[in-house]
Amino acid sequence: MGIAEFFLGFKKPFQYIYAGESHIDIFLTIRGSLKKTKTIENLSILDLNTYDFLDIKRELLEVETGIILNSRNFIFNIFEFDKLPFNEVQRRDIIEWRLGKVFPENIEQYKHSYFRLNKKKILSILFKESFKDKIEKLFEKNNISLIYIGNSTIEILSNISKMKISPDFFLEIDGKLSILLFQTNSVPFYIRKFVIEKDSDLLKEILKTINFVRENYSKEFHTYSIVTDGSDIDLNQIRIELSTENIMEINVNNEKSLLLPT
Repeated sequence: MGIAEFFLGFKKPFQYIYAGESHIDIFLTIRGSLKKTKTIENLSILDLNTYDFLDIKRELLEVETGIILNSRNFIFNIFEFDKLPFNEVQRRDIIEWRLGKVFPENIEQYKHSYFRLNKKKILSILFKESFKDKIEKLFEKNNISLIYIGNSTIEILSNISKMKISPDFFLEIDGKLSILLFQTNSVPFYIRKFVIEKDSDLLKEILKTINFVRENYSKEFHTYSIVTDGSDIDLNQIRIELSTENIMEINVNNEKSLLLPT
């Protein structure tokens, strides 16, 4: 489950950029596997101009490239329908009608894609056209062939769904940005995105969200995973607290980067 169709036709790039909250990671395909070759600190992709982009360009090869963006500027909704039309045009119409009921802004300013999770559930994803255009122009002006734009949360979801044992929820952390995604049999049913100013608030927000989902979805949780790209947040207290609630970690730290397409 990637979002290649959301932005650009998918062809596997030789080189990837992961654009985090305040850093850039560069990955190259080496002997058939993606390896991180460089981290550039204190950079945000949407704050860059053509001149600032040179700090990234000098670390890149002149090959086909993909970029994975974290979820700060993405808007997720999960909708459930009694029945979805078979016809693609009619299906999109009813999904966008439902989206219009909960989304206050003009949808025309956004790139909208959706994925069918099962017969009744849809994952809707919005990303501002102006952000997409800015990224594409940065690469174009620097003569870097950008052939794929993806989203970290969706890439994680896709990669975790391929694991033999899939967690009941996963926590994605990038700096102050966190995403909690809850699923049943690898089908998402609730996503929450939040920003914390103090590291000590992260555990509070996690527990608050778990209790909300328990009460509103009548779910119990037994497993979770944490996916982070070099966060300096101490995760031990989270692990200890969740273990006291008999929620056990499925460790994915040794997996290849779950932020990138496989």
